[in-house]
This record gives sequence, C-alpha cells and structure tokens, in this order.
Amino acid sequence: MKISKLISALVIILSSFVVFDAAYADEDTFFDRYLENGAFTVRALPPTTEEEFYVVSEMFALDADHVQEIRARNNYNPNVGEYFSLSDCNNDWTHCTFSYNVFNNMTQSFDEQHFGEFDIRYIYDPTVKTIVDEFLSSVTVSGDGYEVKDMELLNYWLSQSVYYNTENPTGKEPMLPNFSSELKANFQNKNLDFEVDVRCGFVGTFASGQCGIGKVYFNGTYYRSISGNVEVKANHVFYVPSDTADEDLATALEERIFSIYGEELEGMVSVLYDEETPTVASIIDPSEADEYTDFIDDVNTEKVYYINITNEQMGTLIPIVIKKDSDKLFTPNGISSTDIVTGVNISSDINTLPGDIKARVADLGANITKYTEALETEKTYTYDLGLRSDSIDYDVAEEEGHTFTVSVPVPENLRGLTLSAYFVDEDGKIEEYAANAESGMVVFEVPHFSVYTIAEASDAVKVPNTGLFTRLADAVVLTKTSGVIIAFAGALLFVFKKITA
Repeated sequence: MKISKLISALVIILSSFVVFDAAYADEDTFFDRYLENGAFTVRALPPTTEEEFYVVSEMFALDADHVQEIRARNNYNPNVGEYFSLSDCNNDWTHCTFSYNVFNNMTQSFDEQHFGEFDIRYIYDPTVKTIVDEFLSSVTVSGDGYEVKDMELLNYWLSQSVYYNTENPTGKEPMLPNFSSELKANFQNKNLDFEVDVRCGFVGTFASGQCGIGKVYFNGTYYRSISGNVEVKANHVFYVPSDTADEDLATALEERIFSIYGEELEGMVSVLYDEETPTVASIIDPSEADEYTDFIDDVNTEKVYYINITNEQMGTLIPIVIKKDSDKLFTPNGISSTDIVTGVNISSDINTLPGDIKARVADLGANITKYTEALETEKTYTYDLGLRSDSIDYDVAEEEGHTFTVSVPVPENLRGLTLSAYFVDEDGKIEEYAANAESGMVVFEVPHFSVYTIAEASDAVKVPNTGLFTRLADAVVLTKTSGVIIAFAGALLFVFKKITA
C-alpha cells in the first residue's frame, strides 16, 4: 500500500531563520551531497510494513555542516523553522519524494522548499540479519522496565561529559539504556546497541527515564525493533555504607567514587552540600509534585546533595540523594560482551570503562599466511579483538595491571589440539598466551587488544607488552573542550505523550 500521507522522517525544529525571498526550484541540487549513484543509502533492513518504514525514515537527516549553511543563509532568524520529510513512496519503499522545507512563522509561508524523487538503497548484512532475528525471537522485554542505578548512573553522566566536551562528537549520544546492566543481561550481554526513540520519558530533578520503541543496531546498521515498549529509569540516588555518620555522607560517597575511578577524578568530581540547600520536597517544581510523591516517601530523606563534574569550561551540576544502605551499594561487575556473530566473549573486572562499551570482533578466518609462517603451522584461526564505545568514539587498547579474558568457540580446523593464543607483532616477535578448553570454548587472557591467532601450543617465547590505555576517568581529563556548558540543576520535568510501540 502506498503512503498517501506525509511521513515525517525527521522533524528538526530550529530557532534560527529569517525571511528568504525566493523559494528554491524542485530541480535544485539541495540533496546532491547525500546521493550515491543517484540514490539515498541507509544502513538498515528494507522495511516490510508502513510502521517499519516510519522507523527507518527517521534515520534520514541533514548533516551538521549543511544545517549550518541553511542557518547562515537565513541569517539565524528565530522566526523560521524547518522540517525534513518523505512522501509518495512506492509499494516497497525503495523510491520516495524527499522534501526539505523552511517555514516562516511570522509570514506563515515557506522561505525555502526543496523536492526530489530518489531511490533508496538499503545496506545490511543478510547473515547478521538471520542471526539477530533468531536471537531476538527468544528474547522478551520486561514489562517492569530496567534500571540504571548507583555507579552505573555516574558512569552514564561521565560518558555524557566526555561526549559534550568533545569538539567533534560522534553524533551518537550516550543512551541511558546502554548503561543498564539489567537490560544488557536480559539480552545476554550481546554486543548490540539499543536506542530508545523517546516517545515517552522525562528529565526531572531526582530521576530521569526514557521509553519507547527499542531499536536494535549492530555495527551501526539498524536490524529490528523490539516488540513492546522498552522503559529505562534512573533514580538519582547514591548509596554509602549503613554505618556512615550523617555528617559524613558527602565524604563517604566521594570515597566510593574515587575508589572505583581512581585519583584521576579528584578535583573534577565532587559531592556538594550546602546547609541552606532546600529540602528534597521544596526543590521540586510544582509540575513534578505528583511524579515525586512516591519517590520522596521512598528515599526518606530531607537533604539535597549535588554531583559536581567540572572540566575546564564545562560544568555539570546534578541534584542527588544520598542514602545509607550497605545492601544497595551497586558497583558494575566489570564488563562482559559477546559478539553476536562470532560468539567471541570479552570480559574483565574493569569498572572504569564507559558503560556502553561493547566487544568488537572481526573474524579474519583460518590459515592466514602471515600467521601460519610465523607460527610454523598449517592450522590457525585469527581474530581482530577489541572493545569500543561508539558514543564517545573510544577504543580500548590496554590498561596497566589488568587483563582481558577472551572466550572463543573452538575453530573446526583446530578441534582435538592443545591450543594457545598468539600475538605476532610487525617485527615477527611472538607472544604466546596459555589457553584452556572449556565447554567447546578456548579461553585465554591478554593484556592488550590487537589481532590474535589461535593455534596449537608451542614453545614460543612471551614478549613484554607495551601500549597506551586511557580510562573513562582519564578521558574526562584529557578530552578537548568546545566551551559547551551542561546544567542539570534545573527542576523542570518533561513528560512526553506515550505511544505504545
């Protein structure tokens, strides 16, 4: 069925335009920069329903430089807005009319209109589609939602600080769902990226949340939406040991933070309390009162504290509650991420990495000449291993004093052999890492990430490792600033109309 109504692919309400006297012609070159061989390309599965196409259509957007050109052309007038839409698509959504409209609210007229009919080319991996479909068919979403709690929430705020304090952010902002160990465990810690297109949610004084259609991505390609709404919530409550004296709450929380993230955060992250700070109840905006009635009763405290994150020109001030409860101290249990395609798992006890970090595994295959010659064997299997946070454009290399445990399904060509893992550097030097066979998996520990080869154990000599690793805490210190200032201290609660997925 053709789409007869206008489908909003991405509504961008920008407050930055003036009256522009001439409308652009339909045959202009406005969309040329987005075309590849005359077609728009999108990293997504071809939709089969109008609902699926709506989800995919939201992925079309103008790049930041192009938006700035439009703003400049219209002299940044606040009376003008714009929207990008698709309409008149064919039956399989492979050809649509693209339109971009700049509308003047003062004159109630269009200052710019751009139209073009183009093909849409969908790019995806059929093998990955099959794997993702099979996996998600056995997964159900909890109707009770998922939490981001205690130190997971601080990790989320730190990642946001890095993102907003970077001159060229990735465009993929850290999303609350990717920091919930509950949600990740529900999906067996697979290295999928979850994006909730926030149809409902809020940013409040002492809590925040996101809910909506759960979109599943793998390596930047959209594969499916999860059946049912995904709801993720974070109460801005942090815990300290039960025996903490009332006057030591802020100090005790700082000690917890520094014990996890190290001295790098001292001077940048602090817990503040002012004797004149209002009570929890009085700091809440009247519009939030109904939402927070149960919250206030539950936290059973009157005092308001603040998490303060500072880095050069950037400042983040977030009101929080501190509670004494040793049973609720929550520190993320290291990392564990399994590549959904290869089955390779990477884990570690490190808690200072971004909470949305995931395994990145490239299957390079069997018996690559470089490694068969170096290891003097005809039976090898090679992977490029790593961990990555796409939201802050961050690849893990290594961390002093820590190792990473890698579990690899035993390659078919190596079954029955006693195996080791090997790293061969550019000079041909070999590092050998002992491996154990456990339930069809080869398990070994490595101090850094690179290309590793599985082969029959030998007498190769281990070589000392060198490398550079920057933890999340270090990234907060070292990343460049762009003068962006974030303020979380506002008490306004935003509640969006809930749309059932």
